[in-house]
Amino acid sequence: WTDMGARTISVASFDGKRMKTLFDSNLREPASVAVDPLSGYMYWADRGEPAVIEKAGMNGIDRKLLVTRGIQWPNAIAIDRVKNRLYWVDSKLHTLSSVDMVGEDRRTVLSSHEYLAHPFGVSMFEDDIFWTDWEHNAIYGANKFTG
Repeated sequence: WTDMGARTISVASFDGKRMKTLFDSNLREPASVAVDPLSGYMYWADRGEPAVIEKAGMNGIDRKLLVTRGIQWPNAIAIDRVKNRLYWVDSKLHTLSSVDMVGEDRRTVLSSHEYLAHPFGVSMFEDDIFWTDWEHNAIYGANKFTG
């Protein structure tokens, strides 16, 4: 999980008895985390200044920056295991974007002040992607390829 107040990313066993902080440095506002146990990597969005999206091994090693430009307030991220892409919503840029799992082949799926006024959560199912919007108190959806 991410903790914006403590500026940490941590893990715990299901019963909560074993907890460990994986990252407690070079984080400003970690906002969202997505875990890919098949590859052994975790991904997170940090909406601090400067905003970034990073990845690291689920054991806390091999930390890498994936997105460092053209990003301002990434509120949520989601993994598409079928197409091996990482999606995020940006509340300041009003965009839904994606990159491949190493941070390349960036695509803007949708850019809209109307439908992405203040996106906060994101999830996907098959060819569709869904997000919540705080400003409109709504859930929206779009095709993850065509918007």
